[in-house]
Amino acid sequence: GGNIEIEANQISLRDGGIIEVDSDGSGNAGTIEIEASESLTLSGIANNGMPSAIYTDTFSQQTPAGKGGDIEIEARHLTLTDGGQITANTWGSGPGGLVRIKVTENLNISKSRIENQALLSPKFSETSGIFARAYGGDPLAGDAGSVLIRAKTIQLVDGGKIATSAVLSGGGHLEIT
Repeated sequence: GGNIEIEANQISLRDGGIIEVDSDGSGNAGTIEIEASESLTLSGIANNGMPSAIYTDTFSQQTPAGKGGDIEIEARHLTLTDGGQITANTWGSGPGGLVRIKVTENLNISKSRIENQALLSPKFSETSGIFARAYGGDPLAGDAGSVLIRAKTIQLVDGGKIATSAVLSGGGHLEIT
């Protein structure tokens, strides 16, 4: 997949707004690079169940499979609320991408409870947060990517989450400084 680069003072994804790159073959997914000199906000879920999200995926079961894309974010303030997510997923044999976040002031992850979970897409959890996940259900499944976060202040409230996880493969590394 191709790369996405965004630079702005303020960036807001609301009610299912999405920035994504993915791969479904032997090629790697692209990279998402976002620089918000003031704030980046992801908030809310669309009627079809898709949360506001920045995400990368790799789906291929072939060998070799493409690597999931990396997500690089720099912002003064980063807010994920009402289901907003940043996530790098692998659903196949390719390894998941890296999520690297640098927040010079406040990282706030909150209000993750979704009232009607039946509306939520199975591709996402109901939790506001930052994730690297490996969903592959066989022994050849790719490992989850890593999450690296540097922030002055981090608030996780009302179910907000930062995590790496894997079904059968290796989980990713989580580092917060």
